[in-house]
Amino acid sequence: MRRGLLALILLAAGMQAPRAHAFRNVLIDGNGPGEAWGKAVGDIDGDGRKDLVVGGFDPRHPGLYWYRNPRWSKAVIDARVRIGTDIEVADLSRDGRADVAAIFYERGRYGLVWYENTPAGWRRHVVDANRMLHDIEVKDLDGDGRPDVVGRGWGAGGRALHVWRRTAAGGWAHSRIGLPEGGEGLLAVDLDRDRRPDLAVGKYWLENVSRPGAVAFRRHTYNLAAPANAYMAAGTIDGDGRVDLVVSPAERAGQYYRVSWFQAPADPRAGTWTEHVIENRVECVVHFAGIADFDRDGHDDVATAMMQQGRNPKIKIYYNRRGDGTFGPPTIVAHTSSHSMRIIDVRNNGWPSLFGADWNRSPRTPVRMWEQP
Repeated sequence: MRRGLLALILLAAGMQAPRAHAFRNVLIDGNGPGEAWGKAVGDIDGDGRKDLVVGGFDPRHPGLYWYRNPRWSKAVIDARVRIGTDIEVADLSRDGRADVAAIFYERGRYGLVWYENTPAGWRRHVVDANRMLHDIEVKDLDGDGRPDVVGRGWGAGGRALHVWRRTAAGGWAHSRIGLPEGGEGLLAVDLDRDRRPDLAVGKYWLENVSRPGAVAFRRHTYNLAAPANAYMAAGTIDGDGRVDLVVSPAERAGQYYRVSWFQAPADPRAGTWTEHVIENRVECVVHFAGIADFDRDGHDDVATAMMQQGRNPKIKIYYNRRGDGTFGPPTIVAHTSSHSMRIIDVRNNGWPSLFGADWNRSPRTPVRMWEQP
């Protein structure tokens, strides 16, 4: 009787918390653009399946491309453009089609460009041709129904955020938000649950107090222990319904820090967000952190990837088995490197996969996916 009861309990537990599939290494493109700095995911062709977008910075083999799910056939958006570290897919024209916004480099200057997805093909629109950027996010910041863009540079250039508010006339109104310190990393997410996208950078989060036609933010320090150069992700790590932050040290090789999650208090504006270390003493080349329920047990897990300049780069998943933010040793998905990865549900079946490419592979960059079936 006891054995039978134990078997039923184990069977029920297995049904409630299925174990993750093994990740399958899929080569999407062995001849991808050189120095594939930019990656994004979105439904480009409107068939209900997420496609891949990749941009290369290498002047010998640049370009912005998308890969059609499920066969990953490659199509050109712009074969000549040099693409920086961030790409976002969003309906900027509000016509029901997914457009592509990206950081670009041209004639010695960085800037912001977006490609309109029209029935006749891709139409290029330059928003700003004189702005050093490392990160961009596309969100309706002021609640007027039009997508806006916020960007951040790196190093000393990361001491400010740049906002391009979409106007009723179709133009872009630029404004600048100063920050206490430089660095890299930017995340737009509703942290205080008021249905307006807030911003997170390094040690700070910026509360969105905008109104239609006027973008405004109020800065808060969530925890001084967070690194200035940080890749950031957001999710409900401990299951309390509040939006927590996962922060990884993105720079530099040969230095060491830790990957942590920061627990949101009841009022995210008041007090310090408690730091919980996921893994200590990791080399500061973790240029990706993402959150998804990789094993479909109802709890948010954490994925990270290290860049190629690291001494022993890996792609990892930390499973949140108990759902309270207690993480054990990481599961190694691959003993290799990647950069600014993206999470994608390839088959719309609830199993998250990872796709990416490293930033300094040239003259061609392999584009790969670690897929759950």
